[in-house]
This record gives sequence, C-alpha cells and structure tokens, in this order.
Amino acid sequence: MSNQSLTDVLNTTAKFIDSSFERPVEAEFLLADYDQEVFKIVKTTAQHTITQKYVNGSKLVIEGFFKVCVYYQPPNGANLTVISKKLPFQHQIDIQVAVTPPYFINVDGGLEYVNTRAINSSRIDLRGIYSFQVEGYNYSKTDITTAINSTTSCSETDNLIHFYLCGNGIRQFSIEDELDIPDNIEKIINITHSNNKSTVTSYQNKVNVKGSVEVDVAYTLENDMMLYHATKALNYNQIVDIEGTKENNISFADFSVLNYTVTKNPDNKKTTFILSVGLDVKVFEKSEIIAVSDVFSKIYEYTKESQPILYDENLISIDRTTTVLLEDEIGEGFEHIYDFSEISSPKLIFSDESVELKSKITFSAILKNSQGEYECFSKTGEVIFDTGEEISEQNEYLLAADIIDSKVNIDGGRFSVKINIGLSGFVIKRRRINIVRTFEEKTDRLLNREGDALILYYGQKGEKLFDIAKKYKTDVESIMEENELNEKVLIENRMLFIPAFGM
Repeated sequence: MSNQSLTDVLNTTAKFIDSSFERPVEAEFLLADYDQEVFKIVKTTAQHTITQKYVNGSKLVIEGFFKVCVYYQPPNGANLTVISKKLPFQHQIDIQVAVTPPYFINVDGGLEYVNTRAINSSRIDLRGIYSFQVEGYNYSKTDITTAINSTTSCSETDNLIHFYLCGNGIRQFSIEDELDIPDNIEKIINITHSNNKSTVTSYQNKVNVKGSVEVDVAYTLENDMMLYHATKALNYNQIVDIEGTKENNISFADFSVLNYTVTKNPDNKKTTFILSVGLDVKVFEKSEIIAVSDVFSKIYEYTKESQPILYDENLISIDRTTTVLLEDEIGEGFEHIYDFSEISSPKLIFSDESVELKSKITFSAILKNSQGEYECFSKTGEVIFDTGEEISEQNEYLLAADIIDSKVNIDGGRFSVKINIGLSGFVIKRRRINIVRTFEEKTDRLLNREGDALILYYGQKGEKLFDIAKKYKTDVESIMEENELNEKVLIENRMLFIPAFGM
C-alpha cells in the first residue's frame, strides 16, 4: 500500500533564457555648417541603453538604442571635438518555455569591432557589430514531500531556508541640478557617471530606493586648448510600486542611465544638468519548508524514489572594490588629454583547476604628441574578482562591474593607469540535496529481522543516528533513549547500544 504523504511546493529562481545575439551599428554623419571639419579621426565609442525588456507570448522583446560618438581633430591644430548620434534598435528572441510574471531580465553587451572613416572633411561613415548577452529569470515550482504518515517507517527531514523571486518593478525618473560651467563653453566632449551607491528597503507593496550617483562632464572652452571637467553628485529617492511586497523582503535595484541633458538658462545664465534614469527592482521572499531527505520502513520491505534538487539557499549582497594596473610602452613626448574605460559584466570562467569570476577591461587614452596631433592608445586586461565567498558554478552571479576612477601616469615613454573597479549586485547561492519523491511499504512482505537484542556498535564522530537506525532496522528515538543522547549526530567516537526489536 502507498503511505500517506504530506507535500508542499518549493519555489526556486530559474533561468528561462541564456542567449546571445549581434546587432549592426551603422551610421553616417553629415557635419553641419557649425561643426568643425574633419582632419583626423581619433576614437570611436558605442554604448547601448536598454529602454524596454519584456516577455510577449513566446518572444522576449528587447528595445533600446546605441549612442555612437566619433572623436576627431579638426584641421589647423584645433581642439579635440566630437559628433554623436543615437541609433534605435529592437530585437526579439524565441522563448522555448512558458514564462509568467514575476521575472527579470539582464542584458549586457559591448562593441565587437567598428570601422570609422572620413569620406571627406564633412562626412563620416561608421560600420560595426555590437554583441549582446541575455539572461532571463523567473521561478520554477518543485513538488516535494514534507512528511511520511506511517507508524512503521522512520524518516529524516531537513529544514530548508530558501529564497525565491516574488516580484519586480521598473521606474523611470529624472534628476535635475545645476552645474558650474563657464559661459564661453565650446563643446561638451563627454558625459560619464560612476560610483552609484544605493540602499533598497521594502515595505508593504512598495520598495524605496535611495542613492547617489556622480556625473562628470568634460568640455572645452572657446580659444582654449585645455579640457575641463565639471563634476556633481546627484541624489535620488524613489518609490517603486510592486504588488505583494512585504517588509521582510530582500530587494535589489539595478541603476541605468537613459539620457543626459545639459541646458543653459539665458535669463539667469545658469547651466542645468538633467539625468534620466531607470531603476529595475527585484524582490525576493524568504521562506522555510520541510523536506524529507530519507526514509525507510522498520517492519516491511519498501521501495522509494529520490530526486536531486538545486534550490536558492541564500542571497548574498555584494559591494566590493578591486584595483587593476595596466601598462604599455607608447614612446616619448605624449601628453594625456582624456580617457575611456570599458568593462564587461563579470562571468564565470572555467579551467581544469578552478572556477573564477572575471571581467575584460579595456582602457583607451587620448594623448597629444609633440606636434599637436591626437593619438589614441588602448590596452586590454583581465580583472579577477573576489566576492568574499567561494566561487561555485552552481550559483547565479548577478553582478555589475563599474569604473570608480582611474589615475594615469606617463613616465618617459611608458604609460600606466591604476583603475579602481566597483563590484556590486547579488549572488543567488545554491545548494544541491537529495529528497524523497515517493515511498511505499510492502505490507504483505515482512523484513527478515533478528530477535530482541541489544547490539554493540562503535559509532564515529559526525555519524548520523538515522543512518545507524536504517542499518539495524530500528528508529532514532530508541537509539537516543537507550544511550541517553540529546543530539541526532554523534559529537564524539563512542560505543552505542542499538535496540533491534524482533517480531
């Protein structure tokens, strides 16, 4: 006969897509009359911004735009300048499994290659390929046995503390503040952001995200060959509505910049900086469930089926910094003007000996030589991250790497840069265990048992009483009572009396 079993559902964060795709990056720049002519192309950059990512039936839809910038030197020794353009795109990926909310999607990417050429002094042609990696997560449900209702069986259970995705929400907003920039500005060369720090607190049906981000505006002035910077720390405090959120939930927020705007007020002569931002908030529920990890019959022959499961045992918040040094020989007579840093999202890299969490970093520096011409030097390296925990291939690493700052040094013909990198996000720490799926006692087939006896058994430290009871077809409680034990695991080597009851 089948025993009566009590069951429950274990929720686990599951990856429903892990894919990659490429998109062309193609643009033609026709310089206006107020733009300076092209003498020499120095550097081309392309960055992506994701504005929408959602599941529509059996499709994952990703929408966004590329911002491409061409930095060039005009003729007659003029200062470095730039021209830029936004290129919208949409991409769809087939999904092989049914996906229901809540879910969250991570999209990361980088420029594979780009070819930029000046057709003439007022026309620039750009062709390249941008590569994306996409990961999507929601939760899967696993039916598990929590108890076996039988007086003739003995079962072992584990209390599983687990986490699962219970909600997510997106909010877009703007941060506005004044910048201290002179009136005679010629050109904004680049705008970057770094060192984003935030705290995320969950309430009833709401998540509060407070943070600060530092922006850097690089610009040139009229009739001035220097490059200047205006920096500003911008604070934000936002509420994201997420139905079903509770006060004890654990939440994380991804911060992304959608757009920058710099405007000059002609009335008060003040410069206003507007930062358009997107927050992608994920909410996880902490829960506890009992799972039967092993069971046997003390009286009857039996059959059972076990299954391995991998569940979210813990969520670990990561906020760490590391430093990398890149060096190269560049020759004599160069002056540092400006630099760019690109770093990929950390990925697990497998080798025969270990598993490491790595990112690829590329540092590009615009330098000016003794003849007044601009050159761009690039150096690529690897960053190995330490999360403070052992790296495991069964965990999910949902982390972002950001450039905090960099310090360039040119000594003779040798170029070096010290880069501080921030690692932030969270790790879903997984644990693999075996649980009992089915159990059935054969009540018409008795076990072959010995008569009443006390058997001497030398137990080893760390041995479970359940395993001893299973071996001698008795129960844990009888062993504990006979030997006056308080724990179900032996804390030392010792002799035990094992009661084996006859029929």
